Amino acid sequence: MLIDPIARIKTLRHEVEDILLEQIGGLKWALYAASAEDHIKLWEKKRILERQLTFFGKVCTNLPPSLELFTFERQPRSAKDRQQLKVEFSRRVQRPFLIEVFQDKASLKTLERMNLNDHHFAEFFRNDTNLPNNSGQLLDLSVDHIVDRWLGGDNTAPNLCVVPFYLNSLKDRFVMLQVMNNQTDIISFRPRMDGQGNRVIVPYIPNGFRPPTRDILKLTHELLDHDGPCP
Repeated sequence: MLIDPIARIKTLRHEVEDILLEQIGGLKWALYAASAEDHIKLWEKKRILERQLTFFGKVCTNLPPSLELFTFERQPRSAKDRQQLKVEFSRRVQRPFLIEVFQDKASLKTLERMNLNDHHFAEFFRNDTNLPNNSGQLLDLSVDHIVDRWLGGDNTAPNLCVVPFYLNSLKDRFVMLQVMNNQTDIISFRPRMDGQGNRVIVPYIPNGFRPPTRDILKLTHELLDHDGPCP
């Protein structure tokens, strides 16, 4: 029996929101009996959970037309596999992928609309020099894995796209919120298909799309790292 992807997303969204609401409700009761010192800590935790709930709902309901929600099963990789994929990406995948992006007229047009057509890349390609380590993050440009490597994604072209750097960071937080709540099936977002049924490499992201991420997770740098330890 085929599962309706829209219905599945709706079900998973309710699951995440129910978990957060249950935690918020539990904290409300705990606040009544808390000491003065604990009251401050519990109030701060309640505030963060409420921010998480608001952030999660805003992302689910306010994606730009160029993006769509989808679900995938979380499949954590070993540290060894993550490292191998990271090395493979930086040495053999990133440069050919970016060359393809900057040779594609539709992608170039979209980058120009977002003011992300980085002339530094053209110089690297013209001179056949090595890309710098931060080549995917020049002028707010990021090569993004649609499914993160540490959750089961790979380095193949269908799993790659180019987005503004802040969107990559936003997706990290959106996905991590679910991981920290022990979700097995994860909601994320990706570029939509074009008229020919191909995944868009560079989706157009309007400047106004920036749901607030401040204090959303309060996680360590390691947990927010693409190749960091999987909780």
